[in-house]
Amino acid sequence: MAKEDPTYEVVKKDAAAAKHYEAVSPDIRAANANDICFSMVLEKMPKINLSDAKEVAKRTEDYMEKCVQFGKKPNLAGYALALGKSVHALEELLADRRSNIKALEEIYKGISMIENILVTEMAEQRVPTVAGIFLLKNHFHYKDQADVNIKAITRTDTTAIEQRYESVVEI
Repeated sequence: MAKEDPTYEVVKKDAAAAKHYEAVSPDIRAANANDICFSMVLEKMPKINLSDAKEVAKRTEDYMEKCVQFGKKPNLAGYALALGKSVHALEELLADRRSNIKALEEIYKGISMIENILVTEMAEQRVPTVAGIFLLKNHFHYKDQADVNIKAITRTDTTAIEQRYESVVEI
């Protein structure tokens, strides 16, 4: 049971924490620990020169390999973390016109790979639809779109309108 789990020793000193700990299934605790370890591994990756296209390409490859190793789906937040940035800081870097174009192209390739994985998983129904739509809209700038074509009808002769009006309304 929980008593064999080494982390149980940490929480058993606090009765409320121990009660909560025991209420969480071992599978969920293991998944949470895996998520935390994965994030820590990404954060601890050595810093790279984001102006060097080769370093960015290698980091993208390393990130994808880490995702496979930890059984994680690649995502924009994880990719940004692997690059040593937050999602917002990564967006600012991509918007900076002074950045090395080749390096930015490599970052965009990584982002496109993540987008492709998400779209593929949605098409194969391996991602909940609502979650997929949220991610596509917020990370990849997808949007709901309805094309509305409005054509203004301009008539210089009002006689036809007046006749139509008079035929409908008694004057």
